[in-house]
Amino acid sequence: MHQPAGSTLMEEIIFLPEEVEKTLVSLDRGKAAGPDKIHLALLGPLGSILAAPLARLFNLSMATATLPQDWKVAKVPPSTKGATGSWPLTIDPLAYSP
Repeated sequence: MHQPAGSTLMEEIIFLPEEVEKTLVSLDRGKAAGPDKIHLALLGPLGSILAAPLARLFNLSMATATLPQDWKVAKVPPSTKGATGSWPLTIDPLAYSP
């Protein structure tokens, strides 16, 4: 789709259940649970069940151009890169949802 410079239109994005399932199955199960307290070890095995409803939710969000408020909130604590360099240069922002 061609869009003129300065256009606010965005190419349509469609989430397919197969792609959502593939992503869920490939999540690193060793990572900690998110703010929703759902452990990633559950999402992989439940990927085939969760994929279609999640794809519908994501597609509805895209079609209506709205995001749930919880998806917009993040905490951004500093994360050090290492001990070398001067202090401001050794800090990376690290965002995660509360």
